Amino acid sequence: MALNVKWPPRRSVSASGRQKLLQLWRSHPLKLAIANTFWEYTERTKVSGMWLLRRNRTHGLSRFIWSSVLIGLLQLSIYLTLLLWLKFYSYPILNTISNDLSITDVAFPGVTICSPKAVNTERVERYVKALNIPPEYDMAEVAAGFEYLNAFTDQSFVAPSHDSYKITDAVLRLNNVSIWEAAMAVSPGCAEFVKRCFWGYEEFPCNQTHEYLSFIPTTAFLGPCCSFNYNPRNTSYVPFSANIFGMDGGLIFIGAEGSERNLSTGLIVLVHHPMDYVTETAASVTITARSESFVEVSPTVQSSSTEVLELSESKRDCLISDDLELRNYRQASCMLACQTEAIVKRCGCHPYLLPAVSDKFKECDLNDTFCYSDNYGKLETFIYTISYQLQN
Repeated sequence: MALNVKWPPRRSVSASGRQKLLQLWRSHPLKLAIANTFWEYTERTKVSGMWLLRRNRTHGLSRFIWSSVLIGLLQLSIYLTLLLWLKFYSYPILNTISNDLSITDVAFPGVTICSPKAVNTERVERYVKALNIPPEYDMAEVAAGFEYLNAFTDQSFVAPSHDSYKITDAVLRLNNVSIWEAAMAVSPGCAEFVKRCFWGYEEFPCNQTHEYLSFIPTTAFLGPCCSFNYNPRNTSYVPFSANIFGMDGGLIFIGAEGSERNLSTGLIVLVHHPMDYVTETAASVTITARSESFVEVSPTVQSSSTEVLELSESKRDCLISDDLELRNYRQASCMLACQTEAIVKRCGCHPYLLPAVSDKFKECDLNDTFCYSDNYGKLETFIYTISYQLQN
Protein backbone atom coordinates (compact mmCIF):
# COMPACT_ATOMS: atom_id res chain seq x y z
CA MET A 1 0.00 0.00 0.00
CA ALA A 2 1.51 3.29 -1.02
CA LEU A 3 0.88 6.60 0.72
CA ASN A 4 1.10 9.64 -1.42
CA VAL A 5 1.65 12.95 0.42
CA LYS A 6 1.49 16.21 -1.42
CA TRP A 7 3.57 19.00 0.10
CA PRO A 8 2.53 22.59 -0.40
CA PRO A 9 4.59 24.37 -2.99
CA ARG A 10 7.50 26.45 -1.65
CA ARG A 11 7.11 30.15 -1.69
CA SER A 12 9.99 31.92 -3.26
CA VAL A 13 10.80 35.52 -3.68
CA SER A 14 11.37 36.35 -7.25
CA ALA A 15 14.21 38.53 -8.39
CA SER A 16 11.78 41.29 -9.13
CA GLY A 17 10.40 41.09 -5.53
CA ARG A 18 13.83 41.39 -4.01
CA GLN A 19 14.58 44.38 -6.15
CA LYS A 20 11.36 46.02 -5.01
CA LEU A 21 12.26 45.44 -1.30
CA LEU A 22 15.78 46.79 -1.85
CA GLN A 23 14.43 49.79 -3.72
CA LEU A 24 11.95 50.41 -0.89
CA TRP A 25 14.74 50.35 1.74
CA ARG A 26 16.96 52.65 -0.31
CA SER A 27 14.20 55.19 -0.62
CA HIS A 28 13.13 54.95 3.06
CA PRO A 29 13.33 58.39 4.78
CA LEU A 30 15.09 57.00 7.90
CA LYS A 31 17.79 55.31 5.84
CA LEU A 32 18.30 58.43 3.75
CA ALA A 33 18.57 60.58 6.90
CA ILE A 34 21.18 58.29 8.46
CA ALA A 35 23.19 58.07 5.28
CA ASN A 36 23.13 61.81 4.61
CA THR A 37 24.15 62.54 8.21
CA PHE A 38 27.05 60.08 8.02
CA TRP A 39 28.38 61.43 4.71
CA GLU A 40 28.07 65.01 5.94
CA TYR A 41 29.94 64.07 9.12
CA THR A 42 32.81 62.49 7.14
CA GLU A 43 33.11 65.67 5.09
CA ARG A 44 33.18 68.10 8.02
CA THR A 45 34.78 66.16 10.88
CA LYS A 46 38.33 66.77 12.05
CA VAL A 47 38.56 63.34 13.69
CA SER A 48 41.62 61.53 12.42
CA GLY A 49 40.74 58.54 10.23
CA MET A 50 37.13 59.43 9.52
CA TRP A 51 38.08 61.41 6.43
CA LEU A 52 39.22 58.14 4.83
CA LEU A 53 35.57 57.03 4.71
CA ARG A 54 34.47 59.89 2.46
CA ARG A 55 32.87 59.08 -0.84
CA ASN A 56 35.38 58.02 -3.48
CA ARG A 57 38.27 58.37 -0.99
CA THR A 58 38.94 54.67 -0.40
CA HIS A 59 37.67 51.55 -2.10
CA GLY A 60 37.62 47.80 -1.67
CA LEU A 61 39.95 46.24 0.90
CA SER A 62 41.35 49.55 2.10
CA ARG A 63 37.87 50.85 2.90
CA PHE A 64 36.95 47.60 4.65
CA ILE A 65 40.06 47.73 6.86
CA TRP A 66 39.49 51.34 7.89
CA SER A 67 35.83 50.65 8.59
CA SER A 68 36.75 47.67 10.77
CA VAL A 69 39.32 49.71 12.70
CA LEU A 70 36.90 52.56 13.40
CA ILE A 71 34.09 50.21 14.40
CA GLY A 72 36.49 48.38 16.76
CA LEU A 73 37.58 51.67 18.35
CA LEU A 74 33.94 52.70 18.77
CA GLN A 75 33.19 49.44 20.56
CA LEU A 76 36.26 49.89 22.78
CA SER A 77 35.16 53.41 23.75
CA ILE A 78 31.70 52.14 24.66
CA TYR A 79 33.28 49.36 26.78
CA LEU A 80 35.56 51.78 28.64
CA THR A 81 32.67 54.16 29.25
CA LEU A 82 30.66 51.35 30.80
CA LEU A 83 33.61 50.41 33.02
CA LEU A 84 33.92 53.99 34.28
CA TRP A 85 30.21 54.16 34.97
CA LEU A 86 30.27 50.87 36.88
CA LYS A 87 33.28 52.04 38.89
CA PHE A 88 31.54 55.26 39.84
CA TYR A 89 28.36 53.37 40.71
CA SER A 90 30.27 51.03 43.02
CA TYR A 91 32.39 53.84 44.57
CA PRO A 92 30.47 57.12 44.15
CA ILE A 93 32.94 59.33 46.06
CA LEU A 94 34.62 62.47 44.78
CA ASN A 95 37.87 63.70 46.36
CA THR A 96 38.36 67.46 46.52
CA ILE A 97 41.11 69.71 47.92
CA SER A 98 40.33 72.85 49.88
CA ASN A 99 42.52 75.31 51.79
CA ASP A 100 39.83 77.30 53.63
CA LEU A 101 40.02 75.31 56.89
CA SER A 102 40.24 77.40 60.05
CA ILE A 103 43.21 76.77 62.36
CA THR A 104 40.81 76.24 65.27
CA ASP A 105 39.32 73.28 63.41
CA VAL A 106 42.69 71.48 63.40
CA ALA A 107 43.82 69.71 66.57
CA PHE A 108 47.20 70.76 67.90
CA PRO A 109 49.60 67.81 67.38
CA GLY A 110 50.62 65.53 70.16
CA VAL A 111 54.24 65.98 71.27
CA THR A 112 55.96 62.95 72.79
CA ILE A 113 59.46 63.06 74.26
CA CYS A 114 61.39 59.81 74.67
CA SER A 115 64.83 58.77 75.79
CA PRO A 116 67.03 56.57 73.59
CA LYS A 117 67.79 54.67 76.77
CA ALA A 118 64.62 52.98 78.07
CA VAL A 119 66.21 51.56 81.23
CA ASN A 120 68.15 53.93 83.49
CA THR A 121 70.64 51.99 85.61
CA GLU A 122 70.63 54.44 88.48
CA ARG A 123 66.84 54.49 88.67
CA VAL A 124 66.87 50.67 88.66
CA GLU A 125 69.16 50.63 91.68
CA ARG A 126 66.89 53.02 93.57
CA TYR A 127 63.73 51.16 92.56
CA VAL A 128 65.05 47.74 93.62
CA LYS A 129 65.72 49.07 97.11
CA ALA A 130 62.04 50.00 97.43
CA LEU A 131 60.81 46.49 96.54
CA ASN A 132 60.07 43.72 99.01
CA ILE A 133 62.73 41.14 98.09
CA PRO A 134 62.76 37.74 99.88
CA PRO A 135 66.07 36.75 101.50
CA GLU A 136 66.65 33.92 99.02
CA TYR A 137 66.91 36.45 96.14
CA ASP A 138 69.99 38.55 95.50
CA MET A 139 69.29 42.27 94.99
CA ALA A 140 71.94 42.53 92.28
CA GLU A 141 70.31 39.74 90.27
CA VAL A 142 66.90 41.38 90.60
CA ALA A 143 68.36 44.63 89.25
CA ALA A 144 70.10 42.84 86.38
CA GLY A 145 66.79 41.31 85.23
CA PHE A 146 65.38 44.73 84.31
CA GLU A 147 67.77 44.75 81.37
CA TYR A 148 65.33 42.44 79.57
CA LEU A 149 62.86 45.33 79.29
CA ASN A 150 64.97 46.50 76.34
CA ALA A 151 63.64 43.54 74.32
CA PHE A 152 60.36 45.41 73.81
CA THR A 153 62.01 48.54 72.39
CA ASP A 154 65.38 47.52 70.93
CA GLN A 155 65.18 45.92 67.48
CA SER A 156 68.73 44.59 67.80
CA PHE A 157 68.27 43.25 71.31
CA VAL A 158 70.57 40.40 72.26
CA ALA A 159 69.65 38.53 75.42
CA PRO A 160 72.29 38.72 78.16
CA SER A 161 74.10 35.59 79.21
CA HIS A 162 72.35 35.50 82.61
CA ASP A 163 68.72 34.54 83.29
CA SER A 164 68.02 37.03 86.06
CA TYR A 165 64.71 37.91 84.40
CA LYS A 166 63.16 34.88 86.16
CA ILE A 167 64.04 36.27 89.58
CA THR A 168 62.94 39.80 88.62
CA ASP A 169 59.62 38.48 87.33
CA ALA A 170 59.02 36.60 90.58
CA VAL A 171 59.81 39.67 92.69
CA LEU A 172 57.49 41.89 90.63
CA ARG A 173 54.63 39.40 91.02
CA LEU A 174 55.32 39.19 94.74
CA ASN A 175 55.05 42.98 95.00
CA ASN A 176 51.97 43.02 92.73
CA VAL A 177 53.74 45.32 90.26
CA SER A 178 52.90 45.21 86.56
CA ILE A 179 55.53 45.44 83.84
CA TRP A 180 54.11 48.83 82.82
CA GLU A 181 54.54 50.17 86.36
CA ALA A 182 58.05 48.75 86.59
CA ALA A 183 59.08 50.16 83.22
CA MET A 184 57.79 53.62 84.11
CA ALA A 185 59.67 53.46 87.41
CA VAL A 186 63.09 52.51 85.97
CA SER A 187 63.00 54.90 83.01
CA PRO A 188 63.56 58.67 83.13
CA GLY A 189 60.32 60.44 84.04
CA CYS A 190 58.70 63.66 82.96
CA ALA A 191 60.52 65.54 85.69
CA GLU A 192 63.83 64.59 84.00
CA PHE A 193 62.58 65.16 80.45
CA VAL A 194 61.08 68.64 80.69
CA LYS A 195 62.40 71.38 82.94
CA ARG A 196 60.58 74.52 81.73
CA CYS A 197 57.50 74.82 79.49
CA PHE A 198 55.95 77.73 77.61
CA TRP A 199 52.77 78.17 75.60
CA GLY A 200 53.70 80.99 73.28
CA TYR A 201 55.77 83.13 75.62
CA GLU A 202 53.76 82.36 78.76
CA GLU A 203 55.40 79.83 81.07
CA PHE A 204 53.39 77.07 82.77
CA PRO A 205 54.39 74.23 85.15
CA CYS A 206 55.35 71.28 82.99
CA ASN A 207 53.94 68.59 85.28
CA GLN A 208 50.92 70.42 86.64
CA THR A 209 47.48 68.83 86.88
CA HIS A 210 45.86 70.45 83.88
CA GLU A 211 43.62 69.00 81.18
CA TYR A 212 45.79 70.32 78.33
CA LEU A 213 48.83 72.37 79.43
CA SER A 214 50.86 69.60 81.03
CA PHE A 215 53.15 66.68 80.24
CA ILE A 216 52.06 63.22 81.39
CA PRO A 217 53.80 59.80 81.41
CA THR A 218 52.95 57.71 78.33
CA THR A 219 54.45 54.93 76.25
CA ALA A 220 55.53 54.78 72.61
CA PHE A 221 57.40 52.34 70.42
CA LEU A 222 60.56 53.58 72.16
CA GLY A 223 59.21 52.65 75.59
CA PRO A 224 58.25 54.97 78.47
CA CYS A 225 57.93 58.58 77.29
CA CYS A 226 56.39 61.91 78.24
CA SER A 227 53.61 63.50 76.17
CA PHE A 228 51.81 66.80 75.63
CA ASN A 229 48.23 66.87 74.23
CA TYR A 230 48.15 63.07 74.10
CA ASN A 231 46.49 60.87 76.71
CA PRO A 232 45.95 57.28 75.49
CA ARG A 233 44.74 56.02 78.87
CA ASN A 234 41.82 58.47 78.90
CA THR A 235 39.27 57.15 76.38
CA SER A 236 37.19 60.35 76.62
CA TYR A 237 40.13 62.69 76.03
CA VAL A 238 39.51 65.39 73.42
CA PRO A 239 42.67 67.15 72.12
CA PHE A 240 42.62 70.91 72.08
CA SER A 241 43.12 73.23 69.11
CA ALA A 242 45.36 76.27 69.04
CA ASN A 243 44.25 79.73 67.92
CA ILE A 244 47.78 80.97 67.21
CA PHE A 245 50.53 79.80 64.89
CA GLY A 246 54.04 80.66 63.81
CA MET A 247 57.16 81.39 65.84
CA ASP A 248 55.20 83.38 68.44
CA GLY A 249 52.80 80.55 69.24
CA GLY A 250 52.83 76.87 70.00
CA LEU A 251 54.75 74.81 72.53
CA ILE A 252 58.26 75.60 73.77
CA PHE A 253 60.08 73.46 76.32
CA ILE A 254 63.55 73.13 77.78
CA GLY A 255 64.58 69.51 78.23
CA ALA A 256 67.42 67.61 79.85
CA GLU A 257 67.88 63.85 79.84
CA GLY A 258 70.44 61.33 80.85
CA SER A 259 71.80 59.75 83.97
CA GLU A 260 72.92 61.87 86.86
CA ARG A 261 76.52 61.52 85.64
CA ASN A 262 75.96 61.74 81.90
CA LEU A 263 73.88 64.41 80.16
CA SER A 264 74.88 63.61 76.58
CA THR A 265 72.36 60.95 75.53
CA GLY A 266 69.92 63.48 74.09
CA LEU A 267 66.15 63.30 73.59
CA ILE A 268 63.92 62.12 70.77
CA VAL A 269 60.94 64.40 70.12
CA LEU A 270 58.09 62.89 68.11
CA VAL A 271 55.21 64.90 66.61
CA HIS A 272 52.03 62.96 65.81
CA HIS A 273 48.24 63.13 65.72
CA PRO A 274 46.97 63.53 69.30
CA MET A 275 44.65 60.51 68.92
CA ASP A 276 47.23 58.10 67.47
CA TYR A 277 49.66 55.80 69.24
CA VAL A 278 53.24 56.88 68.53
CA THR A 279 54.92 54.55 66.03
CA GLU A 280 58.00 54.68 63.80
CA THR A 281 56.01 56.65 61.20
CA ALA A 282 55.75 59.73 63.45
CA ALA A 283 57.88 62.74 62.50
CA SER A 284 60.83 62.96 64.87
CA VAL A 285 63.84 65.08 65.69
CA THR A 286 66.74 64.33 68.04
CA ILE A 287 67.84 67.18 70.28
CA THR A 288 71.14 67.20 72.11
CA ALA A 289 72.62 69.23 74.93
CA ARG A 290 73.31 72.92 74.27
CA SER A 291 71.23 72.97 71.09
CA GLU A 292 67.99 74.56 69.93
CA SER A 293 65.61 72.77 67.57
CA PHE A 294 62.44 73.87 65.80
CA VAL A 295 59.68 71.62 64.46
CA GLU A 296 57.34 73.03 61.83
CA VAL A 297 53.98 71.30 61.42
CA SER A 298 51.89 71.60 58.25
CA PRO A 299 48.64 69.72 58.95
CA THR A 300 46.45 67.97 56.41
CA VAL A 301 42.85 67.18 57.37
CA GLN A 302 40.78 64.52 55.62
CA SER A 303 37.04 64.67 56.19
CA SER A 304 33.91 63.15 54.65
CA SER A 305 30.73 64.97 53.75
CA THR A 306 27.36 63.93 55.13
CA GLU A 307 26.47 62.38 51.79
CA VAL A 308 29.51 60.08 51.93
CA LEU A 309 28.86 59.07 55.54
CA GLU A 310 25.30 58.13 54.66
CA LEU A 311 26.48 55.65 52.02
CA SER A 312 26.55 51.96 52.85
CA GLU A 313 29.84 50.43 53.97
CA SER A 314 30.25 48.55 50.68
CA LYS A 315 29.87 51.71 48.57
CA ARG A 316 31.89 53.89 50.93
CA ASP A 317 34.69 51.28 50.99
CA CYS A 318 35.87 52.27 54.46
CA LEU A 319 34.90 52.00 58.13
CA ILE A 320 33.78 54.87 60.31
CA SER A 321 33.28 55.14 64.07
CA ASP A 322 29.55 54.42 63.86
CA ASP A 323 30.19 51.11 62.08
CA LEU A 324 32.19 49.85 65.06
CA GLU A 325 30.26 51.75 67.74
CA LEU A 326 33.42 53.60 68.79
CA ARG A 327 33.85 57.25 69.75
CA ASN A 328 36.88 57.68 67.55
CA TYR A 329 38.20 55.29 64.92
CA ARG A 330 41.17 56.04 62.71
CA GLN A 331 43.48 54.03 60.47
CA ALA A 332 46.14 54.13 63.18
CA SER A 333 43.65 52.48 65.56
CA CYS A 334 43.11 49.70 63.05
CA MET A 335 46.87 49.24 62.70
CA LEU A 336 47.30 49.10 66.47
CA ALA A 337 44.56 46.49 66.80
CA CYS A 338 46.13 44.36 64.04
CA GLN A 339 49.56 44.64 65.62
CA THR A 340 48.27 43.68 69.07
CA GLU A 341 46.33 40.72 67.70
CA ALA A 342 49.40 39.52 65.79
CA ILE A 343 51.54 39.67 68.94
CA VAL A 344 48.88 37.94 71.03
CA LYS A 345 48.55 35.20 68.42
CA ARG A 346 52.28 34.47 68.53
CA CYS A 347 53.14 35.17 72.16
CA GLY A 348 49.82 35.06 74.03
CA CYS A 349 50.21 38.55 75.53
CA HIS A 350 50.45 42.24 74.66
CA PRO A 351 53.58 44.33 75.40
CA TYR A 352 53.31 46.97 78.11
CA LEU A 353 54.18 49.76 75.67
CA LEU A 354 51.09 49.14 73.51
CA PRO A 355 47.72 50.42 74.76
CA ALA A 356 45.54 47.48 75.75
CA VAL A 357 42.75 47.07 73.19
CA SER A 358 40.96 44.38 75.23
CA ASP A 359 40.92 43.11 78.78
CA LYS A 360 41.12 39.50 77.58
CA PHE A 361 44.82 39.90 76.71
CA LYS A 362 47.34 39.55 79.52
CA GLU A 363 50.33 41.85 79.76
CA CYS A 364 53.65 40.40 78.63
CA ASP A 365 56.09 39.81 81.45
CA LEU A 366 59.86 39.37 81.34
CA ASN A 367 59.43 35.66 80.57
CA ASP A 368 57.77 36.64 77.27
CA THR A 369 60.62 38.86 76.04
CA PHE A 370 62.22 36.01 74.08
CA CYS A 371 59.06 35.35 72.09
CA TYR A 372 58.61 39.04 71.32
CA SER A 373 62.22 39.66 70.30
CA ASP A 374 62.40 36.47 68.21
CA ASN A 375 59.27 37.42 66.26
CA TYR A 376 59.94 41.17 66.00
CA GLY A 377 60.97 41.00 62.34
CA LYS A 378 57.92 38.91 61.41
CA LEU A 379 55.63 41.32 63.27
CA GLU A 380 57.13 44.34 61.50
CA THR A 381 56.66 42.62 58.11
CA PHE A 382 53.07 41.81 59.00
CA ILE A 383 52.32 45.39 60.05
CA TYR A 384 54.00 46.79 56.91
CA THR A 385 51.84 44.50 54.75
CA ILE A 386 48.65 45.61 56.52
CA SER A 387 49.67 49.27 56.17
CA TYR A 388 50.38 48.87 52.46
CA GLN A 389 47.01 47.21 51.87
CA LEU A 390 45.17 49.96 53.75
CA GLN A 391 46.88 52.72 51.80
CA ASN A 392 46.29 51.07 48.44
